[in-house]
Amino acid sequence: MELCDVYNEKGERTGRVLERSQPLAEGEYRLVVGVWIVNSKNEILITQRSPEKKFMPNKWENTGGHVQAGETGREAMVRELAEETGIEAAPDELILFATTKRPSYLGEEYILRKDVALEHVRLQPGETCDVRWVTEEIFDQMIDSGEIASSLSIIQPEVRAAFKEALAKLA
Repeated sequence: MELCDVYNEKGERTGRVLERSQPLAEGEYRLVVGVWIVNSKNEILITQRSPEKKFMPNKWENTGGHVQAGETGREAMVRELAEETGIEAAPDELILFATTKRPSYLGEEYILRKDVALEHVRLQPGETCDVRWVTEEIFDQMIDSGEIASSLSIIQPEVRAAFKEALAKLA
């Protein structure tokens, strides 16, 4: 059972904790996080969702997940990254570049600048089944062809612009 804090629209914890599958009341949100790993060639690391997943099986995405009760977004991102890929990162390595708001979800998007050999990525059974580095051009082609999970915030123009701005600062 995965417990999550409930947040208000300002991103403040309300003091309520619910099981992840429980419905939220009007004006309540769960916090989700995502990390975009970018190597020294400016390629983006993406993973493929397992075919067993109920929601968007076999689609490609970045690493991310729900923030559990008591965690900060950065702590959750470090945990999710280790669970889903075996990649270790310190919270201060994660650069927050965008926050998002969708019905029932508040999001934090991070960049992690890291060179990772694909053979060192450890995929989590039932979560991910493949991993690859892609250029932004290939990533855009994958969006257009429907290979990328449609729920990703990076598809939104304002998040994509913030991503490019953050990358330029890291160059």
